[in-house]
Amino acid sequence: MLPVLNKKSIEPFARNPLINAMDRLMDEMFTDGFALVETGGRMDMYEAGDKLYVEAEVPGFKHDELDLSLENNVLTVKAEQRIEEEDKNVNYYIRERRRQRWARSIRLPVNVDNNKINASFNDGILKIEMEKAEVAKAHKIQIK
Repeated sequence: MLPVLNKKSIEPFARNPLINAMDRLMDEMFTDGFALVETGGRMDMYEAGDKLYVEAEVPGFKHDELDLSLENNVLTVKAEQRIEEEDKNVNYYIRERRRQRWARSIRLPVNVDNNKINASFNDGILKIEMEKAEVAKAHKIQIK
């Protein structure tokens, strides 16, 4: 059986500046300067009455780091975390906290009224409430 190597198992070597530089280079090479971390993204979509609801988990982000848009009946949620730039005068032993970004787009099952969308963000949960457009609402048709 092969040994499992991870950052913890090579900790004694972590103080070597050459290994630190190589580690940073590999991180940057494969992440293009970003640590794209799966920080959330699970969503629920449901309807109740004349409203459509979407709830999305976006933990670790702040209110002003979220962007919400609706275009051609596709709802897009984007989040981008802004972490301080790396101080070049500091020799990091571990550098895992990088800028994170996440995005998710979903096609809505019904048309919604663009002027009747409300969104709130609390404890890492984004809640979006949308009123169905008149054409999407069920109408009772009287038979004569």
